[in-house]
Parts: sequence; C-alpha cells; structure tokens
Amino acid sequence: DAQGRIVGVNSMIVGGLGVAISTDVVTRMVSRAAPRPTLGVNVRPVRVRTTTGGREESVALLVLSADTDAAAARAGVKQGDLLLGHAGRPFASPGELSELIDAAGAGGTLRLDVGRAGKRMSCEIHLPAMSGQSRRAA
Repeated sequence: DAQGRIVGVNSMIVGGLGVAISTDVVTRMVSRAAPRPTLGVNVRPVRVRTTTGGREESVALLVLSADTDAAAARAGVKQGDLLLGHAGRPFASPGELSELIDAAGAGGTLRLDVGRAGKRMSCEIHLPAMSGQSRRAA
C-alpha cells in the first residue's frame, strides 16, 4: 500500500492485470502448515495382476528403499516389497497412499497390505507424532 505494507502476494497475471492473494489469506495458510508424517519409503508405482478375479490388474507401489529408522521399516516393510493396498482394498491410484497418510495424520495408524516373495501380509504402521502439532481428525 502507500505506506509500504505488504497487502498481498502476486499469484498470476490475467489480461495484463496482476492478481494477488490477500496477506490475511496467506497468513492463515502459513499458520496451518505443519510437517506431515511420512512412512520413510521411496516407492514407484507398478501394475500387478491380482490373484482374485482372474487377470485383473491393480496399482501397487514397489518399495525402492526404506529408511531403517522410519515408521515403515519398524513395521517390517523392506526394500523390494510391494505395497498392494490398505485394509484389504487395492490402491485405486498411486497417489492414494499420500491421501491415506494425510487422513491418518501424525500419531495415526495405517494397515497396509504388503506383498513379499509371492505372499501377502498385513503391516500395521504407526505414523510418528509430530512435535508441536495435535493429531488431525481423519
């Protein structure tokens, strides 16, 4: 403004006019931002054939690496495992795992279906509680 205060953050230009987000909105967004819990795995989406239903394919996540001191490794997830789904349901998309982590929130629990050496098992993964943040409702 005329007194040098920041009143908005430029976000785009439309038809030659600058569009800004109000600093009030930006302040609320930043104050809500908090660290997200993670599983501690690096994954790549792959297609797998399901044993039920014939030759149907579903999305799985191949574990490329697992941090030894992270939540997934503590639950028994290892490099080379396939994350097949959640609570008995296959993943609908590669991004579904991130959505599940967000829904469970810090301190929450995920039950992931894991494939290893042709066998299917279930792993209960306890997400770390983030300091200074209360657990969000799922």
